[in-house]
Amino acid sequence: MHLRLPHTHEQSRALPVLPDTPPENFPHQIEKRLNDAAGAPKYEVIDAGVGRYSLYQYYVKAKVEAVSLKPQQLLVALYAGNDFLDIVREDDRPYLKLGRDGQVEAHAPHFVVYRDHSEKPGILEMSRIYSVGRAALGPTILYQISRVKLLYLNLADEHHGLMEIAKYLKEVHDLDAISHGLMVQSLHQYVWFQRFPETLRTSLIFTRYTLEKLRELARQNGIRLTCTIIPTKPMVEPETLRAVFAEVTRHNPSFTADRLAAFENSLIDQTLKMCRALDIEAIDLRPGIAAQRYGRSLYYPRDMHLNVAGNAVVADVIVKAWNVGGGQ
Repeated sequence: MHLRLPHTHEQSRALPVLPDTPPENFPHQIEKRLNDAAGAPKYEVIDAGVGRYSLYQYYVKAKVEAVSLKPQQLLVALYAGNDFLDIVREDDRPYLKLGRDGQVEAHAPHFVVYRDHSEKPGILEMSRIYSVGRAALGPTILYQISRVKLLYLNLADEHHGLMEIAKYLKEVHDLDAISHGLMVQSLHQYVWFQRFPETLRTSLIFTRYTLEKLRELARQNGIRLTCTIIPTKPMVEPETLRAVFAEVTRHNPSFTADRLAAFENSLIDQTLKMCRALDIEAIDLRPGIAAQRYGRSLYYPRDMHLNVAGNAVVADVIVKAWNVGGGQ
């Protein structure tokens, strides 16, 4: 999520202290292009993106922190590789849940609390079963148990049991051993929705709900809202992942690069359709990225993040879309 503000000394003094982000990130590249076009330092762009946030957490952040900065524009950038999974997760962040009446409900986070090591061990920790489990899984076994509990709560309404969760965790573990970068950035989401397909409908309901909340927030505060979705490496340059997907497909023949890319393209298409229906300005990055790639690699070789060239291309496409009237 990124803010575009007119740059004044008064506003600069009012801004909170934010962590430094790499200058090659596309928010900073957008700022440079806007100011170059203006011929003066007229715009300041704040990179307010946070790792592990879904669209809903961005809405909460915008409502709590961004609106007070009185931005001229709010750009919400989703990532096709994991944000649609993140929005259905119940964990240590504010999250959404479908109530029994089908209405979307906002919930406070579930916090995983670590035991004070100065305390006397409990019955479980003194048991032989715990000792065997600790030897097999390592010293974080209690944390891992807490994560399984959260997963169980996450899936309880869909009637999935511990055996199904165990199979899912085993698959994640095996695929992570093949490519950690691919698993955490793209394939993991695909595996989740293949294992628990009914949660995809919930994800899309939450996405639309949050887009509506963002639209309402922007209109109430006179902010121009734009939404875009960052494509994944398997979508843009699948040829760089042939060796990895050869191993992935040996593990599970249904997990191919083409199917993963088609799934992620479908998520982007559905989100852009929601934006059009809600009258939210949206930018489809895919045509512009394809036109400006020129055979270059736009992602880092060992993970799924945009590299310097990829960030520059995304910035170019967004600024061009704004200049021609919003990129609808």
